[in-house]
Amino acid sequence: KTRRRTSRQLERKRVLDKISQRQKREKQKAFVRQSEKDIHDARNEIERLRGVIQVMRVGSSRDACNINPVPLRPGSPHSGQVQHPVSMEPGPGAAPSPSAQEIKQPVIGCYCNPKTHKSYSDCFEQTVFDSLMTLNSNPTPIPPIPATPDIADLLFLRDPGDPVSEILYKLMRRPSMDNMVLLCAVYILAYRILRYRFFPSMKTYNDVPEWLRSTEFQDKIPHALYIDFVQFPRLRDAMVLGLVDIACIREDFDADFGRYLALDWPVSESFLITDSWRNTVLNPKFERIACTEESWSLSSSFGKKYPHLAPLVRI
Repeated sequence: KTRRRTSRQLERKRVLDKISQRQKREKQKAFVRQSEKDIHDARNEIERLRGVIQVMRVGSSRDACNINPVPLRPGSPHSGQVQHPVSMEPGPGAAPSPSAQEIKQPVIGCYCNPKTHKSYSDCFEQTVFDSLMTLNSNPTPIPPIPATPDIADLLFLRDPGDPVSEILYKLMRRPSMDNMVLLCAVYILAYRILRYRFFPSMKTYNDVPEWLRSTEFQDKIPHALYIDFVQFPRLRDAMVLGLVDIACIREDFDADFGRYLALDWPVSESFLITDSWRNTVLNPKFERIACTEESWSLSSSFGKKYPHLAPLVRI
């Protein structure tokens, strides 16, 4: 005997079918979104590994490229490990770099008073570690600081009011600053990284641009602190892995990196604006560009002077 549903039962079945179909569609959409995310992450990982492989190839063919292996300096985070970093010094018979005749930039040294460190990187690391120790030993917790630095701190117009700004005030303030746009962009990135280090949470972590967060190699291999602030992930990985040795040319590299670093910001546009209350504030567009990986590059002069690093950065 064929079963016949009542009109009420049929209506209930139609409702249940609609709910079931809706749930299936939602599951399919969620699956597609997750698949797209997995594909995106996989592509990023492939690009990162390509950069590392590229550097490893350079290291394995240093004879053809006139590159000589040199040992890491004593005290390096990787000293004591068997490694063959790539030296930037030209090999015998290599033609001198066309940039060798350029005027040598002043060496960035210690900013302590009195001077106590041999290099800017040593001064930077000691300053950060001392500030962290002071913060952790403070019985009164310091409230988290905002994601965007205060304009007065950004422009060094006052004594800093938080530990992150204190570090950047000491290490980034210069007697003569001819490129305030670039300086402020670098300040914003360094501020975000240090803010997360001093006040670790998911909120402060998410405020660090994804491309500036620690890579897998940075998380697993001990390395010099300054590497974490380099704008180019492939270069960071290569430095952490010891595939490129900056120690032998450290003073020149520090000066040249700052000299040739560029931000894709229109000259005609101001990075500061006036809001509706007539207060000077940071241009939101400037902050977005500063936090975008594609906005950062190094000039072709850097690529000519350091050809072995060119594949690892944006020229």
